[in-house]
Amino acid sequence: MNSAYERLAALYDRLLDVDYAAAADFMLQQAAALGCHPKLGLDLACGTANLTLALNGRIADMIALDASPDMLGQARAKLGALAPSVQLTCQDMTDFELYGTVDFCACVLDGLNYLTHTASLLRAFELVYFYSDPGAVFVFDVKTPACGRRLDELGSFVLEDGDSACICRNAYSAKSGRLTTDVTLFVPYGDTYQRLDETHTQRLYAVSTVKRLVQQAGFAVQGLFDGYRPVPCTSQTERAVFVVQKPR
Repeated sequence: MNSAYERLAALYDRLLDVDYAAAADFMLQQAAALGCHPKLGLDLACGTANLTLALNGRIADMIALDASPDMLGQARAKLGALAPSVQLTCQDMTDFELYGTVDFCACVLDGLNYLTHTASLLRAFELVYFYSDPGAVFVFDVKTPACGRRLDELGSFVLEDGDSACICRNAYSAKSGRLTTDVTLFVPYGDTYQRLDETHTQRLYAVSTVKRLVQQAGFAVQGLFDGYRPVPCTSQTERAVFVVQKPR
């Protein structure tokens, strides 16, 4: 893992303004409506475990899984005394193993968009299905082509936090469905600044493709929303939220 990603992990929480509590409320409301009252949850591609923290206490035990040791390092420091009720595991979402099954799973903020091949996305869905109890609910989001088109038009934007800055330059290909984001970080380094560069590549799948793949894995799609709110997904939705369930 390069130093830029390590620095990004440290700045991740401060650069992203996300209401994880509201997302957690929405998820658990959707799960309850489907008769699911989770006791063991999986936060897939957990990052620095913000969602895990939002769900902690409302779900008795959590598993937080991510492929980045740097992100998990931030998560471990943040969780602190909560560690007994949260298991951190460094694994790839397309090749992970659990000791048993869960009755709830979530994957938020583009985690699945980093799987740039349909076979990888299907594999992730299949693994979640395999490690889910009958009746378990899986809530996840994906950025859509509508988001890619907007970001391509926007081009570049800057995120700032105190004495650190993050510049993002976006390019989206409608033909391949790939969004490439070049990230430049400027972080304090002694009396000067250090520049760190990295590139992120995501695939922005059509909602119909994601629906087909998650159904192919065995899940039933129970809801499809525009963000973490009770608003139906449309062709203009930039972040599609799926609520799916393993048949009982």
